[in-house]
Amino acid sequence: AIESVGGRLYWATGWDEDALTPEGSFNTHFDRPALICVQRRPGPINRTTSIWLDGKELPVAEKSSSRTPDITKTPFRIGGAFLSSGMIVGEVLLYDRALPENQINSIGSYLADKFSLQTAYSSTDRPVNPDRLEGLCAWFKPTVSPER
Repeated sequence: AIESVGGRLYWATGWDEDALTPEGSFNTHFDRPALICVQRRPGPINRTTSIWLDGKELPVAEKSSSRTPDITKTPFRIGGAFLSSGMIVGEVLLYDRALPENQINSIGSYLADKFSLQTAYSSTDRPVNPDRLEGLCAWFKPTVSPER
């Protein structure tokens, strides 16, 4: 699950298997659109999870779990598994591989342009339509344009 709790983002894969951003790192993003990217690689959560917020990579907090979850058997949720975080999700892209940084930046630029967001993605990051990259498993889009 991806949740915002106590001014930070949580990437949770099960009980006590969380990657956390530092306290207060999400405070300035409440009540406004944001681009969130999570990359998960095999191994302990605290060493193999990367979280970007509006194009800036956030450090994974020391309180993050050192466990290695079986991510093949964990359901994927956004907005909270048991609590309502009040997140409204615009789009979700799932790939079957970890994308290299240049492709993450290209998708970030594409989404920032699409939703007219101010982010750290550079104008030199050439926007790429996400379906042009290898490994796209699912692209969930809203059926109604979000009100802004």
